Amino acid sequence: MNYQEFMESNTPLHPQTVTQKEMCSILGVCISTGRAISRRERFGVKYVNTPHGREQEIKTRDILSYLYRRERLNEMDDEAKLVLTNYYEKRLKSYSEFLLVTDIITITGYCKSAVNHWIENGKLISLSYMGNAVRSPNFAKGRGNIILKESAIDFLSSAYYRGIRRKSELHKEQELQYKPLLMSCLRKRGVPNV
Repeated sequence: MNYQEFMESNTPLHPQTVTQKEMCSILGVCISTGRAISRRERFGVKYVNTPHGREQEIKTRDILSYLYRRERLNEMDDEAKLVLTNYYEKRLKSYSEFLLVTDIITITGYCKSAVNHWIENGKLISLSYMGNAVRSPNFAKGRGNIILKESAIDFLSSAYYRGIRRKSELHKEQELQYKPLLMSCLRKRGVPNV
């Protein structure tokens, strides 16, 4: 469904403006998440005095545009993964096929505990043999996980890594570089004003 069809099918279902509670109902989120989305997306908000007190009037068109973009981003996950895989392959070209935790720290800008957390939770896959992690012989007592470059690229291009809320400074810089690539994918799919 393209943007025009989406808007034509959903606009008659809602009034032109809605309150914050109604917006949260449309988005299927709680009030605090709704406020955060409203601020982040810069919805057209107008404050109006009502018998119940001061309320926000939010343009339904802005909410529906956000819903469409969110839906399209979820649909294009495979395409986004391909774009990000190419981006990170170029970025990691100078690294060897085997990476250490310190390399991942350098690449992502996150601390050692965050990288080890990703490994422990299976988000970032390290080498293992018969269920035991393969350790680097360069470290004292064989400590230090070894991660394949392919596995690291798969993690870096995942929706999980993109969705991290508190991004490191390096991650923010990378996001500024790859965001135009993702937005061009959205434009190809007919999403306006991205």
